[in-house]
Amino acid sequence: MSTIILQAYDSDTRVSVDIITFFCQVIEKLEEINNFNGMVTICTGLKQHSIKRLTKIWVWVPKNLKSYLESTNTLFSPKDNYATYRQLLTETHKIKEMSETKAIFPYIAVHLRDVFFTDEGVKKYVDNQNQKPNADKIKSMGKIIYNVLRYQCSYDYELYDVDDAAQICFTKLPYLSLDELDDLSLSIQPRKRKKKKNNNEPDEFFNVDLSQPVQLWSAQDVKFWISTLDYLAEYVECFNDTDGITLLNCTTYDFRTLGVSVLGFCKRLDKQVKALDTSGLSEKVKEMKIHENEFNTENINNNKYQFLSKEMSEWDNIELEK
Repeated sequence: MSTIILQAYDSDTRVSVDIITFFCQVIEKLEEINNFNGMVTICTGLKQHSIKRLTKIWVWVPKNLKSYLESTNTLFSPKDNYATYRQLLTETHKIKEMSETKAIFPYIAVHLRDVFFTDEGVKKYVDNQNQKPNADKIKSMGKIIYNVLRYQCSYDYELYDVDDAAQICFTKLPYLSLDELDDLSLSIQPRKRKKKKNNNEPDEFFNVDLSQPVQLWSAQDVKFWISTLDYLAEYVECFNDTDGITLLNCTTYDFRTLGVSVLGFCKRLDKQVKALDTSGLSEKVKEMKIHENEFNTENINNNKYQFLSKEMSEWDNIELEK
């Protein structure tokens, strides 16, 4: 979807706007049939940084559609363990039971997440020696699976046959990687650097030094490095208390915990962190040891000089007394 929007911009801005408008209408239809998973899929595509940053396109998108997208993104916000989405799901299920209407297609990633944390966070056995199963864990897993299964029901949807030509078009849609999307987005609308309003205003990153080993980076260094990654510009403040060592030990899950809500960004950041050069620390340690040895040698020589001076002064005093 992101690829289609960006490639369409080369021909005409209005084409990209029409595509975004079309996908917003698709989201509305998916909401009507309770397909929450499909809604999240399209919203995630429209939230891609390569699309979101293009003000040249979004300025032409109708305000009602933009506000609808914002409200939809709020519904599926990970805040408080997806509390807003879970409440919506409960209310929708109550309506479904009362009116016996359409089935519900839940946001499956949330429920898989529940399964994962229940499996990893709760002990398998109550007693490891006798291997007595943990009944609470079995009940919790069963409840999660049951909640997903009960959203299913038989309903006659108005479906239409898709001809062979349309199927071929859907299977051969163009696809670009995240790096290619970012490059194409920057070619359409180059990045603008913020200018200081006042010359006396202090620079946030005035004391940054990325030339030192990553393990010695301060939180300020990490924030500056994050700010250089265009797709993470809005998440810089999430790394206020993250120094170099913490950054190197972070996983994809840790980045999501810090506040990077897009899973694709977390995976991409994880790769870039692993690609950072960490070999500089060993050279730094060697250099520090050399300086330490020189300092110790200098101290020894100074101590010898002070001792000899003291001896000489005492000898001179004895001679004078004589």
